[in-house]
Formats: sequence, structure tokens, C-alpha cells
Amino acid sequence: MNTYKEISMTSFPLVDLVWLSQKRTKILLSLLESPKTVEELMKELEVDMRALHLPLKELKEEGMITQEKEAFTLSNLGRIISRNAKPAYELTNLFEANIGYWTSRNLTDIPRPFARRLGELGECELLEQDLSHMFQLPHKFIQSTSKTEHINSVFSFFYPEHLYLYNAVAKKGGKVSLVATEGVCQTLQENFPETFSEISSFNKTEIYCLPDGISPPSFTVTDTTLLISFFNKSGRYDHQDMLSSTQSALEWGRDLFKYYKDRSSVRFNEIQNSRA
Repeated sequence: MNTYKEISMTSFPLVDLVWLSQKRTKILLSLLESPKTVEELMKELEVDMRALHLPLKELKEEGMITQEKEAFTLSNLGRIISRNAKPAYELTNLFEANIGYWTSRNLTDIPRPFARRLGELGECELLEQDLSHMFQLPHKFIQSTSKTEHINSVFSFFYPEHLYLYNAVAKKGGKVSLVATEGVCQTLQENFPETFSEISSFNKTEIYCLPDGISPPSFTVTDTTLLISFFNKSGRYDHQDMLSSTQSALEWGRDLFKYYKDRSSVRFNEIQNSRA
């Protein structure tokens, strides 16, 4: 006599359960943040009760969520699956919003751990400079820096306007941390010696040079904004930038800045002293 209980197969393949309904996907990712009532889910997902009834029922029947009194929460299985689904969902949304831009980018130089987290950029605005403003920083970005107290920048190319922005923040007592390729450091020192020397003189300014062979995307993170520029597949900057103000994008940018800062071989003032 067979004493083992027969385990019934789920009526949904898990892939279909998670991905074939945007409502089910959004419910799982919402509950990953915290348990929620129907009313809270309705408000967050901007749907009515009728639209939530079936996906909640399906997720509950398949063991992905549980209900305690009025609140829905993820089961252990649901939490594991949702945690792993979240990066793929965010990445898909990021790419779909500007698919033409992303398919034309060279993303191979992004460090692998950060490429996996690229979806954390969240809602991005694609900024394209017209011919008359091609060598200026985007106006939306400049506006966001007026009250910032911190600027972290990594660049393998730069706008001359960057220097004046850094100088303005440093003069107000803000912290300015810059990481640049050695070629850019050299260009700054040779072509903008007075402005660059003034920026370097502030106590809260740090300038680091990356060793040869590292080609980072150029980006700047302020207190409220991330501006990032990826080279196209020809290895050129084509005056298209991504702007994001989501908290996850700021954290991604700060972590990426630290990654490059930690790999910078020497501070810029040490290079100056060695050449003196």
C-alpha cells in the first residue's frame, strides 16, 4: 500500500503565474515591500476592487500569498520568487521605456554587479541636447544642483560647465568628490589650470584618477538626481543622457561611484606633487 500522499500539481506553471498577468506581478512586488490591505493595493496599483479580486484569489490558491485578517502578505515561497523576479521586472521596464536608446548603447563596460542592478535606475528621462546646447549640461540637471550639498562624479569625458558647477558647490561648503580617467585629469590640469586648482584647494573636495584600462560611463550623483551618459556602440558620446531621481537610482549611482573610487590608484594632488 502506498503511504505517500500524492501532491497535486499547481494549476499554473510558476512562470505563467508570475509573469503572464501584470496585476499578479505588481501585487507580488508590492507585497515584497510590506503586507497590505485590499484598499492599500487598490490605491498603490490604481485599480478598483473588481480588478484585484481574481489575481488575489489566484495567488492565494497557488500558495504565493496568505491573508491574515484584512492584510495580504507573501508566503515563504512567494517571497523567494518575488525577490528574484524584482530585478528582471525592473530591468524590463527600464529598457521598454526607451528601447531605442538602450539597444544602441555599449553596456559591456558596466561592472557586472551593477549591470545586474541596472533596473534600479527606475523611471528615467531621456535627455537629448540640440545642436545649440550640445556642449552644455542639461538644464534640468543644473536646476537640480542648486541646493545640493554633495556631488559625486565619475567621468571619462566632461563638459567644461562641470567645472563651474563643482566650483559653485565647493564654494558653498558642499562636498565634491570626483573620479576621472587619467587622460581627463591631464586635460583639466592643462586646459583649465586656474579653475581646476581652485576646486582642488577646497577642504571638502576630493579628486581621484583612474588607472589606464578602465572606461567608466560618465555620471554625476547629487542629493536628488542621477545624470548618466553611456557611450553608444561605436564608443562615442552622442549627447544623450539619462536623468533619474528615484531613491534606488541614487543608491545605485552612489554605490557605482564608490566602486570606481576604490579602484582609483591615486589622488590627483599626489599626481601633481609627483610631477612638480
